[in-house]
Amino acid sequence: MGEITTKVRTPQRLRFAYSEDGAVEYQLRLVKEPEPGIAKPEALEPDSDELEMYGQVTLKASEPEPVWGDTPVASRYTLYDPDTGDVLYTKETSEPATAVQVPAQPESQPYIPRPYVISPEDGDSRPDGHVTLHATGFRVAHDSDTHVESQWQLFDAGADPEEDDPVLDVTSEEALESFDVPEGEHIGDVQARVRQRGEEYGWSDWSPLSGAFTIVEPEPETPTAEGPSDESWSAYPTLRASEHASNVDETAIASRYRLYDADTGDLLYDSGEIEYTTEHAVPHSELPTDYKG
Repeated sequence: MGEITTKVRTPQRLRFAYSEDGAVEYQLRLVKEPEPGIAKPEALEPDSDELEMYGQVTLKASEPEPVWGDTPVASRYTLYDPDTGDVLYTKETSEPATAVQVPAQPESQPYIPRPYVISPEDGDSRPDGHVTLHATGFRVAHDSDTHVESQWQLFDAGADPEEDDPVLDVTSEEALESFDVPEGEHIGDVQARVRQRGEEYGWSDWSPLSGAFTIVEPEPETPTAEGPSDESWSAYPTLRASEHASNVDETAIASRYRLYDADTGDLLYDSGEIEYTTEHAVPHSELPTDYKG
């Protein structure tokens, strides 16, 4: 059976055939001619990094595809609430566009964009008493304002700020973009958030919770006295010790050396607190006059 296709304005089907036995039968199919247009575009996913960092969304779409020679001249984007289906934002462009940015607030309304905790980072481990939270700088959209205070909160890792109480909640007029967590406040895995207040436009929204980081109790290892050895002993010895080591990444800042009489246990010399060093020469004048090494 053969087929013949042609275009007409109204779709219909006709069939004709030769009446002779053994003749080939043909079907005539008449189809409506497609009208010029633009193929349905594909909505692309917004950049998740942009949404997380700036609280804004850039709507994206595939390139326009003309059909039967038509030419795209404009675009229309609509953003819907996924739960209710309500229209949240609509944007019509004067020319074809594959991306439009949804403003975080109407341009006529100045506001304080929410900040973000940028340090400590996810997975960091910090010693108790040496934890400093850092936030992004204070900003004002469509105007200017003065940063007057910030509110800092710590939560147990995995907590829900809408339901769980913070383990630390501090509002400060001094700690605006960084905050030192008090020593002994909390040990364990935590997450932080911050919000900032402008003198004129009030509080920003809360930042998202930071990545989880760990506050640990510092446990420095006891150093080992490594000298002087019997071979290097002299009348005026240089005392040596092992390198500082700890369960956390911290920098040693001070040392203290003592020298005792091996027979009596009497203290012969005490350096007191000095700048951190692994070698310390005992001053001649500090040893007893009858000291012989």
